[in-house]
Amino acid sequence: MSADDETVGHVNDIIISEDGVLMGYIINVGGFIGIDTTQVYVPIDQTRLRIDGSSVEMFLDLSAAELSIVTESR
Repeated sequence: MSADDETVGHVNDIIISEDGVLMGYIINVGGFIGIDTTQVYVPIDQTRLRIDGSSVEMFLDLSAAELSIVTESR
């Protein structure tokens, strides 16, 4: 979820340093059912997780528009 409460993508991978520290996430953004998606790295300090039972949601400190600018510049 973006800072403006829009669903922007799904976590594709988790980036962990060699010494086991969580660094960030690779998020698939855009596309349709996995086709034409863009992978974006989001550092851990720009995210918050909400865990509710078996459900986990990630909230970004970026708006959907800001994330769109990141994906367009790639």
